[in-house]
Amino acid sequence: FVDSMHEAGIGVILPIDLAYFCDSEYGLGRFDGTPLYERSDAEAADGLLPFDLGKNEIKSFLISSVDYWLREFHIDALYIESLLAMLSLGGTEFLDKLTHYIKREFYDVILMADGRDASSARALGIDMVSDPLWTENTLSYASIEPCFRKYNHSKLNFSMTYAFDQNRLLSVSHRDVSCGRLSFIDKMAGDYWQKFANARAYLGYMMTHPGKKLSFMGNEIGQFREWERENETEWFLLEYEAHAKFQRYTAELNHLYLREPALWSEDDSWRGFEWIEPDDASQSIISYKRIASDKSELIVLVNFTPEPRHDFLLGTDKDGQYVEIFNSDDTRFGGSGILNTGVINTTGIPASRCQNSIEIVVPPLATVIFKVK
Repeated sequence: FVDSMHEAGIGVILPIDLAYFCDSEYGLGRFDGTPLYERSDAEAADGLLPFDLGKNEIKSFLISSVDYWLREFHIDALYIESLLAMLSLGGTEFLDKLTHYIKREFYDVILMADGRDASSARALGIDMVSDPLWTENTLSYASIEPCFRKYNHSKLNFSMTYAFDQNRLLSVSHRDVSCGRLSFIDKMAGDYWQKFANARAYLGYMMTHPGKKLSFMGNEIGQFREWERENETEWFLLEYEAHAKFQRYTAELNHLYLREPALWSEDDSWRGFEWIEPDDASQSIISYKRIASDKSELIVLVNFTPEPRHDFLLGTDKDGQYVEIFNSDDTRFGGSGILNTGVINTTGIPASRCQNSIEIVVPPLATVIFKVK
């Protein structure tokens, strides 16, 4: 499987839990009749037992296990689950030893972890941490009816106050789309059409926001049923137009991301991001620049209401001609088809924080991206 993925140019991330193991009778629990791998005072909770991370034998066992996955299967990245639990179980010394070992033996392997204790993660050699606050805020915002979003605008722009203190991973993971939390598409506010439009706008915002991206299976086709481990992704949904067009949208958004260095080449500092208008709460619109290492730019605008805006002045500092290179409201993606076609000349009129502007039409519930010609 890993070889097949690598041949297709796809890296493989392995989630691995080094804090707990399953309380199955055929597993490690009371392996020789005594608490050999688990702590002596351990009680099973939710079918899990905690490793005794204070024992040198356990440290050796777990490091050997990680070594096996990386050396024999050449996994590209590890997502270390239950990081906070490891630290609370006295695993700080173990994790420090593990990360040093991996960096020495497998210098190109990326280490990821949950970002709920981001300061500890960086100190312990973790390369990238998830941003649960971003996920919580943005999914909460997307579930609010558009007419009330103006009162919750800070859920959109707050993430930029801390975006560069770590290498961030923006994720909509299995935890967010299971166990009564609703699927990704079902979290979106509105009727059937608006749910898909909201989801397109959300993914456009996610993909153009600083930080790497992680989206869980089923999100890309708009699966309404929550994820369940016993069931596969509902691929039959692609027989329906809205779901097929949504899959096309996520695919083209991914290709746009790969194509445009402005979306990733300066992802970890303010060199790659600049606000145009972060505070337009009354219209629930945000706009910003993404800037590549060669100083080329993209201008991104996201409208989180179902109201189109005509004769809208979008700020820019560069005089010239612009073209719309991406619009989530395209009918190919299931949108209403409000596009900005042809070449758009700058107006010479200042707008927002910029010395110049372009006059555009803003489609409903959409992400639009412009590039100077």
